[in-house]
Amino acid sequence: MRVKEASLVVAATSPAAASTTAVGGTFKGANLTRGSLFVIDAALLGGTGGTLDVYLQRKVATDTWRDWIHFPQLAAATAKKYTVTVTGEGVSIAEVGGGSDAAPGVTIAANTVVNVLPGGDVRVVFVSGTGVSVGALNTVTITPYVDMA
Repeated sequence: MRVKEASLVVAATSPAAASTTAVGGTFKGANLTRGSLFVIDAALLGGTGGTLDVYLQRKVATDTWRDWIHFPQLAAATAKKYTVTVTGEGVSIAEVGGGSDAAPGVTIAANTVVNVLPGGDVRVVFVSGTGVSVGALNTVTITPYVDMA
């Protein structure tokens, strides 16, 4: 039986200029380590004047992050809501980006999910395109489900 745990939420404003930026808030908690299924809900909004890419990265070691989810790219001022379910089941190979605490690197294609359980901390990374002049508030919610004996 799976039991729904408390949701974790990060709400942050995307950059107001072209850049790649890890959001200050990081998803942390034992439920990210022991969860067996994750539902990720994202309410995303592109900034003014350019595109926005939103990634989730999972921490795989001290100061080492890997791409986990890359939502579809958002056009300027476009609002979208997405739900992703990650079960950790299935086998696939995906080229992913990686980075450090200070320098997020992203590679995974848009509209892609690496179906692996995060196993620990998760962060949001924004990539604002050329022409962005005003950022926008984006919210990502992760709800873990834990197997109970």
